[in-house]
Amino acid sequence: MILGKEVRLTGLQADHYGRVVADVFLKDGTYINLHMVKSGFTAYIRAYDQNLTHMKEAGDYARQNKLGVFSPACFQTVPENPKCKIKGNLDEKNPDRKFYLKPSCAYYDSVVVEKYLGEQWFCTEQEAIQAGYVKSPNCK
Repeated sequence: MILGKEVRLTGLQADHYGRVVADVFLKDGTYINLHMVKSGFTAYIRAYDQNLTHMKEAGDYARQNKLGVFSPACFQTVPENPKCKIKGNLDEKNPDRKFYLKPSCAYYDSVVVEKYLGEQWFCTEQEAIQAGYVKSPNCK
């Protein structure tokens, strides 16, 4: 979509990983970020966008249609291996903090493993701990 084309960048800022984030437009005004979100090539992250309504709608569309990062391969509530039911989840506010949840933990059913973020499934607590995860505060 942008290969070999001139683009305009606006709203440059650094995300919490130090990466540069920007709004990307083609010369004709096409908003590339919107296309990327609607196609599921990236998740909509409100903190980095000024066009909130259109981006939220595009993100909702990708989620509802299970596109890209929201496809079953990347956005999982059920493990691919039924023996590996421990969910490895990143803290939304601090992605460097990693928690694991067993099926007996509160909110387990509402937690989604978002593989595109680096979240994963584990077969044992030991595997989760070795991968740098700690038991969620929601677990007893």
